[in-house]
Amino acid sequence: METLLQFQCSMLTVETTKWQQTPERLRDYAVTSEHPRTRERFMALYEITQGQSATHVASQGKRNPQTVMDWVHRYNTAGPEALVYRHSGGHPPPLSDDVKAGLGQSIRKALEVAAIPPQERQGDPLPRWTLKRLVHWVKTTFAIDCCRDTLRKVLKDLGFSWKKARKLLNKGNPDHRAAFLKQLEVHLDDALHERCLLVYIDEAHVHLDTDEGYGWSVKGERFWVSSSSPGLEKVSFYGL
Repeated sequence: METLLQFQCSMLTVETTKWQQTPERLRDYAVTSEHPRTRERFMALYEITQGQSATHVASQGKRNPQTVMDWVHRYNTAGPEALVYRHSGGHPPPLSDDVKAGLGQSIRKALEVAAIPPQERQGDPLPRWTLKRLVHWVKTTFAIDCCRDTLRKVLKDLGFSWKKARKLLNKGNPDHRAAFLKQLEVHLDDALHERCLLVYIDEAHVHLDTDEGYGWSVKGERFWVSSSSPGLEKVSFYGL
């Protein structure tokens, strides 16, 4: 078995021309790559291109010869990207300051839009930020895989908390209200002198968005969301 392994190691070739590369390019990777394991892998391949056997390279680096053979096969099959070390398992690396700043800005922007009345807002409101959406956002924006628990800790450190939303009722137009009061003064004077009969109708709306749900908001502050009701589907009651 040992003789067969040595034979296989001696027959290994690094197919640099397949990826339009040279041995010197492998040496550059071995010097400039960020992670030490990536540098080790490219240096092993470079030494094989210089006539060293995989068995000798493995012995020098205190590696199993089968491990070095696997590096060569991965390079020949998938190219240099296959040898770049990627963290797996254990505790994930901490998020950078840029990622944290992006998280804070995105949540604060969503809070501002949520409090804008529908008639003043352009387009639909931004979706409520949940941990599931934030995990996907971090992955697509920064190419970082992180779990929900990591984001939960980061958000709490940034001063956010998960809380129930409070409805911010939309107020009427102050200019329209002032114009109506001027008209009302004339009618009240006519009714006082029995020149007309006024009928008072009290209108009450039933809001359809009774449960605003939960979301991430600034710690110590109310989580306000603008009411989307009454709207086209409003229900009103009138009383004399």
